[in-house]
Formats: sequence, structure tokens, C-alpha cells
Amino acid sequence: MYLDNYVQLWSDMATQHIPGFDFYRLNHNEMSDSVRNKIQYPMLQLEEYDGIYKKNPAGAKFNDKQNCAIIVTNKIIKGDYNDEQAKLNDLKKWGAQLFARIIKFDLLQQYCPMSPMSIDEQEGIQYFLTDWMSDNSRGWRFEFTLTSEAKETRYDPTQWQQI
Repeated sequence: MYLDNYVQLWSDMATQHIPGFDFYRLNHNEMSDSVRNKIQYPMLQLEEYDGIYKKNPAGAKFNDKQNCAIIVTNKIIKGDYNDEQAKLNDLKKWGAQLFARIIKFDLLQQYCPMSPMSIDEQEGIQYFLTDWMSDNSRGWRFEFTLTSEAKETRYDPTQWQQI
């Protein structure tokens, strides 16, 4: 999957299946614009991915394994430890339910029917608390791997015509 498809996938899922959360890409320009325009919380941030083409154990094809992450954050009253604990608990539950929903309703296939992919359940979904951000927000970073067939690794002779 290419970056534009990846961003569109998450943008569409956020719009249609993640009520109450604003969606942003973790892009410095977009975040700067949103800070000037007052970010709405809770928020889901999509990080760009990195990946690896790995040989498919079932054949001569390659799989595209993309290491991805999302961050879910909310505004927290600094020094109010009950508020912090309650909001962090809610965000962690929400993140777990987001992935449960993606898997149960096969949302990745709905939004990318031409490029079947799945969350690599063998790799798992890791989660980490974020540091405090300058606007008193904090949350969880969820890391996961998407796997799909790497169609772009199939030889295409038209790409190699002599000039």
C-alpha cells in the first residue's frame, strides 16, 4: 500500500467508524495548522509507516509488512490524577475496541478491497503511554503491523523498456 492509500484508509475509517475523535496525520505542517485552529479532543493521530518486503512462506510472492502506529490523546487536567487515570483508562479501552472492531467487521477489506490486507496478529498490537504534550494532553501510542501481498514486487517488463 502506498502512503496516500494508507492515509485515505484511516481517514475514511475515522470519519465513519470513530465517532467523537478528531483525525490528524502526524505531519508537522498539519499539526501546526491544527494547533493554531485549536485541536479538538479526543484525537487520533496517524503516524507514517515503514515496512519490509518479506518472502511469502506459501510461494514465490512477497508480502508487504508495514509497521504502523496511531496515537490517541485527550486533554488532561494537569495535577488531577483522578482525571488523568480515568481518561487514560478510557483511551486504552477505546484503542483496544478500535482494533477489535477493525478485525471483527473486516474494515481493512471494506476500505481497501483491491489490496487485501490484515493486521498481523502474530506480531500483536503494542501500546505505550505518551509523554505529556505542551497543551496538557496525553494518551496511548498503539503499534501494529499490516500485511498484504506486495503486488508492486511482481516483475513488470514495461518498467524496463530501453530509452
